[in-house]
Amino acid sequence: MDLDDLIVSVYCLLDDELKAWLSGETLRERGPNPTLSDAEVLTIEAVGEYLGLSQGKELFGYFRRHYAHFFPALGQVHRTTFTR
Repeated sequence: MDLDDLIVSVYCLLDDELKAWLSGETLRERGPNPTLSDAEVLTIEAVGEYLGLSQGKELFGYFRRHYAHFFPALGQVHRTTFTR
C-alpha cells in the first residue's frame, strides 16, 4: 500500500466511524463551523504519527506541501490554528 492509499483509507475509516459514533449529532454546539473536518484533522494526525512527524509545525508543513490536493482547506488554515 502506498502513502496515498493509506491516507485515503484512514480518512474513510475515520469519517465512517465518526458518523456512526455521532449518529446525526454534532460535536460543536456554538461557534463557526471549522475549516477542516474532524476526520481530516484526525487523518493528518494519525498518518503523521505513522510517518514519525510528531511536531505540529513539521506535520502541518509536510501535509500542506505534499498533500494539499487531499486536504484543500489546509491552505486556508494558519499553522497555529491547526495545532490548537
